[in-house]
Amino acid sequence: MLGLGHNIATPMVSGETPYSNDYYYTGTHATATFVNTNSAMQSLFRDSWTFSGWFNFDDGQTNPPNGIFGAKHDSNNQVICTTTKNASAINVSFVANGDTHLTVLDANSWGNGATGWQHVAVTCNKGASAVTITIYVNGSAPAQTSNPLVNPTNMAAFTNTQSIYIGAIYTGSVMESLRGDMDDVAFHSKALSSSEVSEIYNGGVSVDLTKISTSGDLVHYYTFNSQNGDDSGSGESDATFAEEGHSFNAHSTPTSAP
Repeated sequence: MLGLGHNIATPMVSGETPYSNDYYYTGTHATATFVNTNSAMQSLFRDSWTFSGWFNFDDGQTNPPNGIFGAKHDSNNQVICTTTKNASAINVSFVANGDTHLTVLDANSWGNGATGWQHVAVTCNKGASAVTITIYVNGSAPAQTSNPLVNPTNMAAFTNTQSIYIGAIYTGSVMESLRGDMDDVAFHSKALSSSEVSEIYNGGVSVDLTKISTSGDLVHYYTFNSQNGDDSGSGESDATFAEEGHSFNAHSTPTSAP
């Protein structure tokens, strides 16, 4: 096991500023702070891909869950990553052309009421005969259960016209908005290997993803260092934010945040 939930030692790029998403979801959860990538990323999710980012929840176990990223096009096509309700076991639901793949961690990544930065990565590999999804927390893959029913042919037919959201999921309205902070969020156009995920995690020290071995596969990259949604990846689809409840906080030094 990883010893999840302890503070990570000094994961910080000099001068880095995280995006602080501290507007608490209430009522129907239809309005809150989130990141809209302004990109449906349909072609990305039709082939192998990786999502990664740093997250610090106000409360590790909540209802509604904390959204990490995703969107739902229709009942036959969606890519959604959240924590579980009243818990913090990260789960990924990937539905492509009617085929469904569900992967969920066997244990929680955050304790009840717990805070603290954790690095989350999700890799999806489209093989010749099967699609596999692996969830990583702090550079390692904890025990997890998968129901891998997405056929590679149907993955190639994945359809999405909805913008992918970070810190929420979009299903026609904003759902499961994150209560907490996020930073250094990225999408890669391949399924990173375990060693490449470890390189991004970098022992708990935040690293500039444009300067490491996987930079050539970096499609979307949101550092929030400029206190905006600039996309530093090759995709160049700058993100936008909700009108209320968001702010940018400078990291303290020393810090246990990325």
